[in-house]
Amino acid sequence: VSQFAPVLFEELPTASGHRLGVARLNAEKSLNALTLEMIDLLLKNRKGVLIEAGLPEGIPVAHKYGWVTDPADGLMHQASDAALVFTPGGNFALTIYLHQAEQLQWDPAQRLVARLTTAIYNYYNQWR
Repeated sequence: VSQFAPVLFEELPTASGHRLGVARLNAEKSLNALTLEMIDLLLKNRKGVLIEAGLPEGIPVAHKYGWVTDPADGLMHQASDAALVFTPGGNFALTIYLHQAEQLQWDPAQRLVARLTTAIYNYYNQWR
């Protein structure tokens, strides 16, 4: 893997024997377009769903989520959440996009995102 690659990939082991895939931007100032004012606004976005639902109470998360309802059939087919998560064991950025051609069911989709977030949070905080 080249040190000059735009994205770096690695696999990290979990306590349960599974592995997490991590993709990182390979740039010193990869968040240079995101201001502290923007982060402060996103920190106020507290709804308790998606990424936020997978975190312990009180963990700061600056995120923006959304979903799309198709006007042709009136069904939700896509949902997403992008976040900066600030934890005692290390901060991380997480973006999750979900798509289902037939219909994306909110409850299972929300649980999936929460479980993925919990796994990543636990990895960063396993020694705490």
